[in-house]
Amino acid sequence: MTSTERTVGMADTFKDCDTKSMEDIDEEMESLSIKPSEDESELIVDGFMVSGTFTDVASNQCRTPVIPSFEESSDTLVEGPDSRAISPVGHSLTATKLKVSSSNLIQAVVLSLWDNIVGPRILHVWKGEACNETVETFKYLSIYTLNGEICRDLTCGGIDTKFYVMSRRKLCVLALIFGAKGKCGPSVHCLSVVMSSNDLQKYVTWQRTLHAWLKRRIAVLRVLMEKDEYDKGIHFLNASINKTMRMLQSLQLDGLPSCIKLEDTYFYNEDSSKDFLLRKSITSHLMTCGRSVVTGTVDSEINKMVSTLALFNTSAERQCSRFCSHERNWPYHHDLCVQGWLPPSYNLRSVLDKIPLGEMQCAEYPTSIIDVKTHEVRQTLPVNEHHTRRHDFLSQEVTHPYSKHDVKYPEKNILDNLQYPENLVHRFMKELFAIPVGLRLSFIQLFIRTIERKALVLIKSAEVDSDQGRSAPKTNPRKLRQDLGLQLEGDFRIVLAMAEKLKPGIYTYLLGDSLNHELARNISLYSV
Repeated sequence: MTSTERTVGMADTFKDCDTKSMEDIDEEMESLSIKPSEDESELIVDGFMVSGTFTDVASNQCRTPVIPSFEESSDTLVEGPDSRAISPVGHSLTATKLKVSSSNLIQAVVLSLWDNIVGPRILHVWKGEACNETVETFKYLSIYTLNGEICRDLTCGGIDTKFYVMSRRKLCVLALIFGAKGKCGPSVHCLSVVMSSNDLQKYVTWQRTLHAWLKRRIAVLRVLMEKDEYDKGIHFLNASINKTMRMLQSLQLDGLPSCIKLEDTYFYNEDSSKDFLLRKSITSHLMTCGRSVVTGTVDSEINKMVSTLALFNTSAERQCSRFCSHERNWPYHHDLCVQGWLPPSYNLRSVLDKIPLGEMQCAEYPTSIIDVKTHEVRQTLPVNEHHTRRHDFLSQEVTHPYSKHDVKYPEKNILDNLQYPENLVHRFMKELFAIPVGLRLSFIQLFIRTIERKALVLIKSAEVDSDQGRSAPKTNPRKLRQDLGLQLEGDFRIVLAMAEKLKPGIYTYLLGDSLNHELARNISLYSV
């Protein structure tokens, strides 16, 4: 087509437009629901605003649209069982008050999700007594924690943990990101734990215990949401958060100090009537990786044993331990290192019946149970068997909503009497009471370092013997024990428990798993 032909075509087009009358144009605009506003430069097409002024076709009135403002919204917290979710520009928010002390570490907990249409949505808020944060703060937190999780793989079953410090708002936020089924399909969820920035050091001390508790609860919550039992999931989470905050409150009120005085332990004055109990308690405490529950009838005797055993734990582990209190009868909490437990009504049979074996099975390490009244010392299964039973029990707890059967709790036969012969603790106590009182704390630290050195030698020997964990061990464990001077079973298990804390997985790697031999053969030293 030549330039002359293009010019003629354009002229014909303009000619056709000129032949249309204004009446024809008005009829076409009415058919498209297009009406000019008072400002002729702005149009409304089928009810959608093209520019700043909205013109109602029916009433022929011009008005400016009201866009919700994040800063100017007057949202309020609505307390009650209603669990309606809102977007960050909503006007109501359901909150539940937490029944805890105002001095608790956690000020509020926010459950939110990412909606592909409206963005972050708040599902529920739990507020403590000391929480003075507004709704705008909770909305800001939901946006802040979920904005970077849009492309998250929802098929992944993991729970990511992130921590934010908001210096301007003087807040610290622990965010647990996970995928779960919402009311509109699978979406990214976030459980945000709001704390004051002044309590940052407390969180750093208790973070491992807090993470273990929250991740266990989230696993059950995801199953309930998968079954569309949203209200039941909120009720379950409400009870779980209150238990978690009660556990933190017990650490605040009756927690152990980081440094323990020798006067508060059995090592200050020698008591021959307590020597046998003390030896068995220390041996079992070291064999269970420093996890013990002390029970009895007198809280002063229980707390004295708690202080004695805590000397063999690190400073961080002591801050995750607590005394018992006659006024505040704290329940058992798994993953606390050393804790005193005062049963409501004491007799030997009732104590064994009231021991929370299910909760003990959820702990990271085995647990020693020490009765200062009857001088009886028991412990749960060794580390290699404990891990397998722990996995089975947690799996039953998660799949319980899908099953018609109740969760099968562990039997009492998992509690074994301490029967392993040992010489490390016996020689340690004999030498300890032979030196002056002022040197005993240093001697205890030297004893712990000796066990750590033996554990490091055990780890290095296993690495060299197995080609850095790439093959099965070539040397018989008995030969390894003879080389390290650990012929007695109790001495070997004490050192092996310390090695497990330094190198998780080595306990099962060397001894195998009597409950699942196939699993033990597939465990590598570097697979953990």
